[in-house]
Amino acid sequence: MAVRGGDNSYEEDPLCCCEYVDADGQRTHLLFVGCDCEALDTIVDRLIRGQRVPQDTVTRLLRTLDDRARLPSLRPQGAVRVGIGFFCAFFFTALLLLLLSIHPVVTAILIISLPCCALFIQRTILRYWVDSRFFYYWSLWSFIWLGLLFCWINGRQLSLHAWLAMAVLYGTAMFAFWKTKRNNKFAPMCQRLASDGVGEAELCRHCDAERVARRIHCRVCDGCVDQRDHHCVWIDSCVSSANRIWFRLGLITALACALLGIFLSTSSSNFVEGRINM
Repeated sequence: MAVRGGDNSYEEDPLCCCEYVDADGQRTHLLFVGCDCEALDTIVDRLIRGQRVPQDTVTRLLRTLDDRARLPSLRPQGAVRVGIGFFCAFFFTALLLLLLSIHPVVTAILIISLPCCALFIQRTILRYWVDSRFFYYWSLWSFIWLGLLFCWINGRQLSLHAWLAMAVLYGTAMFAFWKTKRNNKFAPMCQRLASDGVGEAELCRHCDAERVARRIHCRVCDGCVDQRDHHCVWIDSCVSSANRIWFRLGLITALACALLGIFLSTSSSNFVEGRINM
């Protein structure tokens, strides 16, 4: 493999749709996703021998696979990185919807156990991989799958006003969450002075941002945020004074969209006929 540095050498030698430059600066291909991975070899070797796998080895494997999880692209830079959370969330959401459609009893059991399942997944992910975007893609795929499912169930049964109301709420929720991520502001980094410098500001030991009141460092975003409330894993963004209004708007419109969608779907003739046939 030809080694590429941090320059834009792909402009002179464009990458094909399935090629990309990995985190080590090497030009590689999507078909080599499982090749030349030291962490994977170590894990398989220790599992065969019945030995415990170190946590840092699992973390290195996840980061390597996350860097190699990409989609083909026609850009000169080659394949687009989406991360393993993109594919895991896609199949997990599809499987969850499939299980929910089996029987009302199964639906009730899954809905009751889903918060505990989400908490277990979050604790497991935070243990091995702090900055995973699995929950972000889970919420994104849920929005997409539920939107398609709503259109499939209702078809042409709804009036124009109902479709417009759903479209406005759905679009507003997506736009509000997008603005929440876009308005996530980080404090600028400062240059550290000599230890004997006069008037040296107290800096964050993680990102070198000046430490002031209500400025908190987020280990997931890897930056300091002013007046930070919390980090929302469902939109992969910190919620602070800069985007709090958009975040609340997204929550309200998403909840209204979900309630309206449930009401319209359960009152449609397709849903009623399906319940009678059961």
